[in-house]
Amino acid sequence: MNQRELIEESNRQFIGAWCRMAEPLEGATIAERDGIAIADAGAPLFIMNAGFLTSPPVDAGDGRRRAEALLEHFGKEGRAWMAPVSNDWCAGEGGAAFGAALGEAGMAPAMQLAGMSAGALTAAARPMPGELEIRPVSTVEDVLAISDLNCEANHIPLEWGRGSIVRPGYWTGGRFGYVGRVNGEPAAAGAIFPVDGIAYVGWMATAERHRGKGYAEAIMRHGLEEEKRRSGVERTVLHATEMGEPVYRRLGYESHTVFTCWVKMPE
Repeated sequence: MNQRELIEESNRQFIGAWCRMAEPLEGATIAERDGIAIADAGAPLFIMNAGFLTSPPVDAGDGRRRAEALLEHFGKEGRAWMAPVSNDWCAGEGGAAFGAALGEAGMAPAMQLAGMSAGALTAAARPMPGELEIRPVSTVEDVLAISDLNCEANHIPLEWGRGSIVRPGYWTGGRFGYVGRVNGEPAAAGAIFPVDGIAYVGWMATAERHRGKGYAEAIMRHGLEEEKRRSGVERTVLHATEMGEPVYRRLGYESHTVFTCWVKMPE
């Protein structure tokens, strides 16, 4: 794949994974039209309510029109939300106008994520930790663990996560969550979302007191092996924080673009 195709893949996977996250939640809106995509879970956890570009804006008018369409949807719902946009797609005047419109509406760039992909992962540099018990998310305790670990890692109130994914049946139907425990205590978690023949990795988090022990890598390798066994899929995509990017590079991931995430926080 060339660079343009890799950037397009990263955008499509971002949209597809967020749609997969939103699908089972009552009141969710999933739509794609006129150069934008909406994956609005209607959730307290703002990162699950997202609006996207589906292609680079062609000029300033197009960029502003698309921003206003997203603002109209989320403003009407009174929703806290985010708009992840590839910097490569927003390098021109269309992207500048898109960002300006979001800024005028009170949104601000809050974080950057590296769009990364890999085929087969590199061989593990060390034995996987034997003390870590990994199991799929199935019980209420598992659901609370994957939610709380992610909220804690991102300094988000626990109730936002619990009010979003702590629902009966959420971790079914193409959403595969995993929790790793040490002596019964949740230590790390992650998830795999199959999207268009690719394994999307998300919800990766490790409790602060357990970092540096290889737990997240163990969960990730386990989840990807399970997906390969289920479907034969080996290619994988993710969007990494600045802290996570070096870890993923060691596993064989390459970065293709950077997404700036504009955020409207809860009031």
